[in-house]
Amino acid sequence: MTLPLTAVSAALLALAFAWAVRLCWQRKDVVCGVGFLLAMLTATLGSLRFGGVAAVVPVHGFLAELTNWVLPTLVAFSAAPPRAALPVISLGLLATVMGWPELLRQVVNSLSLLVILLNASRGGWLSWLPALVGITGMAMAGFGIGTKGAWAGVPRLFFYHLLLMLAVLCLSYGLHKQAEHVEPVRP
Repeated sequence: MTLPLTAVSAALLALAFAWAVRLCWQRKDVVCGVGFLLAMLTATLGSLRFGGVAAVVPVHGFLAELTNWVLPTLVAFSAAPPRAALPVISLGLLATVMGWPELLRQVVNSLSLLVILLNASRGGWLSWLPALVGITGMAMAGFGIGTKGAWAGVPRLFFYHLLLMLAVLCLSYGLHKQAEHVEPVRP
């Protein structure tokens, strides 16, 4: 039996998130670590889902939606007190359950990505450049590739996962380098 490409790409994405979690814990950044941990759990369940485990489909769908709402904001709150994660996750849960408009999520996420980039810029080009590449990769994955359809018979979701994996690696490296140089700006 061979695994579908999307199951493999989701597993690779989960590994990238695991690396990001490790870097967050290393710099004692609990809020950012919680965001990446939630994303790692979502990607792990996605790998199971796309590998054929039907029982995880509803949980993965819910967590994917929640992660889309809260991950950029939690990363933007990087190095904030751990209690700052609770309102962000609570609002993300509310938005997920209530089905808030996609446009609102895009605005919130765009503002969060801007804050992340401003934070990273304070650490010099070794943090700013990887963070910019990571943020650009995330935007390209979401807006350019998407998750529906196929390219040359290969599911777009596969390319989405791979680009997101590279974006997460770049962004988490940039944030880690930034933390070595300065204290982050708290939004």
